[in-house]
Amino acid sequence: MSLKKQVKQAFDSLSRKNLEKAIEIFTHEHLKDDQDEDIILGLLLCDLAYTNLDHCAALSEYFFVLSKEMGLESAREKMFELLKSYDEKEQIAFDHIISSDREKFESLEGISYEDFKNFIVTKPNFKEAFEDLTFSTRIIFSNRNDLYDFLNLLIDNDCANISLNFLENLQETSQFDPILNKILQKAVEYSK
Repeated sequence: MSLKKQVKQAFDSLSRKNLEKAIEIFTHEHLKDDQDEDIILGLLLCDLAYTNLDHCAALSEYFFVLSKEMGLESAREKMFELLKSYDEKEQIAFDHIISSDREKFESLEGISYEDFKNFIVTKPNFKEAFEDLTFSTRIIFSNRNDLYDFLNLLIDNDCANISLNFLENLQETSQFDPILNKILQKAVEYSK
């Protein structure tokens, strides 16, 4: 027993990190046969790819290796076990982060920058996570290096304009800072 040509092509696309092509093929094949376990496995891997494309590509390649070593059916079972284990670990970590964050949100007027960084990595979209968090709380910086890191993080995640706003407010209340000046120049360059 072997993978259908189209399904193999979709897994190949996933291994090459071409997520759009893989989703297109898996979705098309799923419409033809919604019970095919290889297609279902592929769609689950595509879903995982939204949060970790590199990990997903490696798992796709691993599936090929396993299928050659132990046969397609055994490889498929192993992959479903891996994905189930991965989902359970992710859920436990997510639940821990959320409960920890809720306690901190409720007890403080803001959150530490370190907690902010931990929170945003749990979300697939930086801008949405940033907006959700800063809408209801403020970020507390314990030192200037955290502030510099934060401003650069905003710029690196397509939020240069927000970084510029922070920098303008900082310049009004603080003395000349050469590092902030460099960050300002970077923000201006990225906001164009």
